[in-house]
Amino acid sequence: MKTSKWRKYQWMKQSDGLRPFLPETKRLTPGTMVDMVKRHQQVILKPVLGYKGRGVIQLSDLGHDTFEWHIKHKKIRSNGLPGLYDHFLHEYGHRRYLIQQKICLAEMDGCPFDFRVMVQRKSFQKDWHVTGKLAKVAAAPFVVTNYTKQMLPASQALSAVFGEETTVEIMQQLDQLALDVVRHIAPHDQEHRLFGLDIAVDTHGHLWIIEANTKPDIKMFRNLPDPHEYKTIRAYKRG
Repeated sequence: MKTSKWRKYQWMKQSDGLRPFLPETKRLTPGTMVDMVKRHQQVILKPVLGYKGRGVIQLSDLGHDTFEWHIKHKKIRSNGLPGLYDHFLHEYGHRRYLIQQKICLAEMDGCPFDFRVMVQRKSFQKDWHVTGKLAKVAAAPFVVTNYTKQMLPASQALSAVFGEETTVEIMQQLDQLALDVVRHIAPHDQEHRLFGLDIAVDTHGHLWIIEANTKPDIKMFRNLPDPHEYKTIRAYKRG
């Protein structure tokens, strides 16, 4: 399954159950850029066919007609709302992009984190299973968690922010949401058996579906202290 971020977003948006967990996302045009920045003040621009966080840009309205572009560890400023799209084309080229509402991620020690959740099925099974989940903590001053300073068990990151009782609830919601996503989009390619979901949690404990990856990197799970999840993921992938 090789499908653009936009197509997968459209599939998920068709579901009444998934819609409350989807950040507002549009194709990037001069009109959608101005509209989204006006309404959200902070947005994420991402290539339609990008991967591993490459080309992702955070755009922030700083007020007084000043805007900040943050890509990787670099920040630059520009002026003028009507000229935002022209600035984008000049600096970043003509690749197809999406523009997405920026979620205020929960943080550990001032660094935002989100989750990678692996959902798989065996070749001889129809049922899907969550086989692994971890937290990716962004390295300062990067925009996306693809540039990590550490990876740790999802429950450890949640406990540090929300406490034990709330962590149990969010972990259960995380599993259910990941399964709901995969059950909704998997019928578009019935042979596919592996999904890696990027799911965020905001400062209020609400979960957000950031992206559904159909060719996820499983090696990040080798960074966890307990090798059990990595072994499980590999076993499912083999058969």
